[in-house]
Amino acid sequence: MVQLMDRLLQRWIESFDELGTIEDYKSQIISYRYAGASRYNLKNFENGGFSDKEGWTTGEESPDWREIYTYGFSEKGLPCYMSIRHNYNKIDWAGFYKFSDQLVESIEFCLATGIPSSLQRIEYQGGKRWSTSACVSTGEAHTLRNWVCLTRRRADN
Repeated sequence: MVQLMDRLLQRWIESFDELGTIEDYKSQIISYRYAGASRYNLKNFENGGFSDKEGWTTGEESPDWREIYTYGFSEKGLPCYMSIRHNYNKIDWAGFYKFSDQLVESIEFCLATGIPSSLQRIEYQGGKRWSTSACVSTGEAHTLRNWVCLTRRRADN
């Protein structure tokens, strides 16, 4: 378990260098969807996809939403890009998703500071989910305070 946590923290440190790759992921987008709340947390990723929730609009964002979540989808039908706009504090976040047979990863950045505010990972071994880990800000991501890092390995592995 300590090795999983070490890998997660090392990956979070490495992700500081990936803010500039967001444009590469945006270039893969073939469609957008908008929501007033988070829709693609990796904890909801099962069997190669996400369960689609209600509350979507395919048009412009609603000005009534406290937060505006924008998701960009690649030709594979999976999200490749996301952004969040907080209407109250006017802070923006953006990030991307990576999918492979061994790893699914989501990284989100506070654009005001360039700090990765969320890193979520699912590791697979032998085609089965082997571990799930996340390092996320619980508030004030731009100050590096209030961070929670969790990692869990499947008991049957």
